[in-house]
Amino acid sequence: MQLVFKSTVILAAAWLAVFILRHKSAAMRHQAWTLALAAILVLPFFSIALPAWRIPLRNPTLPDIYLFRAEAHASQSVAPQAPAAIPPHHVVNITALWLLGAALSLAQMAFGWSVVARMRRKAPLLHLDEFASLATNVELRQGPPGSMPITYGKTILLPPDALTWSADRRRAVLLHELAHVRRHDSASQFFARFALVAYWWHPLAWFAWSQFLKERERAADDMVLNLGTNATDYAGHLLAIARSMNTPRSLGWAAIAMARPSQLEGRLSAILDSKRDRRSPRLTASLLALALVAPWAALQAKVETEPAVKTKTDDFIARGKEALAAKDYSAAIRLFERAHATDPAEAHMWLGVTNEYLDDPQLATDLYKRALDKAQPNPSFTATLMDLYARALFRLGKDAEATQMTEQAHAIRRVQTEQAKASHPMNPTLHKMSEGTKPVLLTKVEPKYSQDARLAKYSGSALLSIEIGADGVPVNVVVVRGLGLGLDEKAVEAITQWRFKPATLAGEPVAVSAQVEINFRLM
Repeated sequence: MQLVFKSTVILAAAWLAVFILRHKSAAMRHQAWTLALAAILVLPFFSIALPAWRIPLRNPTLPDIYLFRAEAHASQSVAPQAPAAIPPHHVVNITALWLLGAALSLAQMAFGWSVVARMRRKAPLLHLDEFASLATNVELRQGPPGSMPITYGKTILLPPDALTWSADRRRAVLLHELAHVRRHDSASQFFARFALVAYWWHPLAWFAWSQFLKERERAADDMVLNLGTNATDYAGHLLAIARSMNTPRSLGWAAIAMARPSQLEGRLSAILDSKRDRRSPRLTASLLALALVAPWAALQAKVETEPAVKTKTDDFIARGKEALAAKDYSAAIRLFERAHATDPAEAHMWLGVTNEYLDDPQLATDLYKRALDKAQPNPSFTATLMDLYARALFRLGKDAEATQMTEQAHAIRRVQTEQAKASHPMNPTLHKMSEGTKPVLLTKVEPKYSQDARLAKYSGSALLSIEIGADGVPVNVVVVRGLGLGLDEKAVEAITQWRFKPATLAGEPVAVSAQVEINFRLM
């Protein structure tokens, strides 16, 4: 979508620039359209290659995405339904449609180039005395009978009738075609046509193409008139050629025809207007304008749909928990649903917690079950999720299912305990508690509840293994059986602040190992 927006802005800006330059030369207006078409052609490459230049835009009315509207409880405040994101299969269809249009447009362009190239190969060389005095590095060939004079790269094709024209007409036609060669119009048409291949779906691109062709012919006319050609005579020659000759439409994509009937009236008016500005623009302005495309291509708007918070704007889980703590349940549900794409298990878990607040244990159990289905192999998170699931089942009176879920959570934690013991074997230098006097707790710091556990109204017991040094300071604190939701970290934080009268052996303080059970209960 950013590419659509940026290309539209570039083309609209070119349109505005041409309007401002309406009293300037046709060459300057042609250059504006050339730069615009070149800009949208390189825009995708610049957008990918250049580092993003992000600008935050606040838009509180941006529509939200909802995932579970049908399951919302009647007492839940549900925000109005908003349009969802484009389904993936629609994206595929749109891409296929674009590729089809681009392929057809490219095939049309390739066909035109092949026809002109074949025509050039078959066309015999023409030798005109007056042409030798006008150009040295351009070849002149004889085109098909009745065809319009055309330019193809550095080749000019004239119809056989050109040999019977008056010297003035031949000179005027040759000067016009040479103007295209000197202006490198074949090259600019090639790139402009490629831009139209990529943006065949964009109405402004087609408008830019038509204006590009119109101003190109007028710029060539101006070069002819600047060389001293009489405007009235030149207009007469142009009119006669347009009436008596034609060029197949397919060649228009590849070659440059001298006179298009659809543009004739405007061109004649411009030719006969003696007050017209017929100067050519400077290259410096062109390069400057093209250089502006780079930062524009790198510019990316970053839309924030919620009030600014200290957390990352893409951390919907954290922001959802803030809304839950503020009892803004509708906002919490909306934010947790947005997190579904990146962390479906945790998003479903917090949606379940939110619906417990809304006194809907049935929906909560459904969400906890979905969270279990989405959970990655993470024993600690899975056991915590099973505890929450069991709690909701107990509320529904499904005691047998709840007990089974609790037993599964205990089984996971038993495995965790064995793994923790295996990975943290007892220090052989430690003494056993039974060998002397036991340590005595002198200073106890009560563990604090984590914000996540408080929001989830979660409770339980954590088991930790510690070493009490000879100085009475606990070290090497290891969670043997954890709870999750930040309670394990709170338990470790509290125990590291405890102080003991050390154990003694034969009257000397010694280091011993111990296990501590920390109970978390909400009052």
